[in-house]
Amino acid sequence: MSSIALSIDWDFFTPGAARMWEHSSIDETLHFLWENWKQDRLMTMADKVKAVNATGFWKWLSKWVVLSPNRQVVVSESHAAMHDLLTYKHSTLLLFDSHHDCYPLSPWNDDAEPDCGNWGTFWMKKRNKKGQVLWVSQLKQRDENTIKSRIEYSVRKNVRAYVLKGIEPVLDSMCEKAGGKIKMDFIHICRSGCWAPPWTDKDFLTFLEESGFDCRITKHRKFWSPTLDRWKNGKVRRLYDNLQSADY
Repeated sequence: MSSIALSIDWDFFTPGAARMWEHSSIDETLHFLWENWKQDRLMTMADKVKAVNATGFWKWLSKWVVLSPNRQVVVSESHAAMHDLLTYKHSTLLLFDSHHDCYPLSPWNDDAEPDCGNWGTFWMKKRNKKGQVLWVSQLKQRDENTIKSRIEYSVRKNVRAYVLKGIEPVLDSMCEKAGGKIKMDFIHICRSGCWAPPWTDKDFLTFLEESGFDCRITKHRKFWSPTLDRWKNGKVRRLYDNLQSADY
């Protein structure tokens, strides 16, 4: 039986940062980016890069989406964690993200490792060739390169791009076919520290709390630990400790 999955990248709510770091390297550079964010010249971006449309998101989404009983909400640092969460049984992925994460695998090595930019390609090429991605971003039309470019050619027909308002009639249609709200097999929320600036950490914590879900941190520690240096003090650290101590 096929099922639907929902994944939300925090950089969906910081599209300004996504534009700035469009050509940034992947997860391995998290420490490097953190050091850059701390520089005075980059901290001036704080007035330009803020979380947008995060407040009220869960109320908006609840019009169409419900988490299936006994299913889990998983919180991770990197979207690469989705490689281990999506299976051949999933037919549809609803993705809120500033990047489609369906970039080509290495052209010289088809056995390339999954990362935060190609896990969608891995899923559709290696697990479910009929799977589809409904990708929603808050990027503007001027960001055409980010929106349309470099989707793996073999899966391009399986990826549909939408703006926030544009996905609403699609969700309406899915609910009509389902005879009610869309039951999600799981919900994944990732911090995506590469593309979301550290001064939005507090907004991210509020976003988790406003979800109303009992969130659990993924045990894929390699997808979380690169930003531990950023999660040391106060409320941020306490939330991390609470999430880590819960079993997933």
